[in-house]
Amino acid sequence: MSKVGGGRNFGYGKKITWAAKNALNDRYGDGHYGTKASHEWRWKVFADFLKSECNIKDARDIKKDTVAKYGDHLRQQTLSKRMAVAYAQNLLSTVNIILSTMRKDTQLRASPSLFVGERSASDHWCPDTAQDSALCCRKNHHHQYRGDRRQCLVAEFG
Repeated sequence: MSKVGGGRNFGYGKKITWAAKNALNDRYGDGHYGTKASHEWRWKVFADFLKSECNIKDARDIKKDTVAKYGDHLRQQTLSKRMAVAYAQNLLSTVNIILSTMRKDTQLRASPSLFVGERSASDHWCPDTAQDSALCCRKNHHHQYRGDRRQCLVAEFG
């Protein structure tokens, strides 16, 4: 897709959310519908932050300190447990993807893990009261077949 909006938002459109949609079409072309939709939703969160906290309506006005301010905002959200680290990282990754597509460089890139922290390495856990129960089967047999886990649950709960 060619650029459509003159100079505003790096030529991708008048409104910053519309410009992001056009930039994603440039980046991904046809297809990748789920990916583009996810990025559009996440970019809207950033666009709302730009408008309310920084009074920015044009992507050309976004600077490194603006992205850093957004990263700090996300860090505060994760520290107060109002947002999961994984989601905050996804939000910041979307900003990186769309800005790099719009600007044709990576000058404004921010490391999601440095701003909001690392994702949890363990996605399985055992409650203290279930150390020997089937709930731990999932953790202990996650690399085995689904049927093995099912058998473990049936044996525990009948």
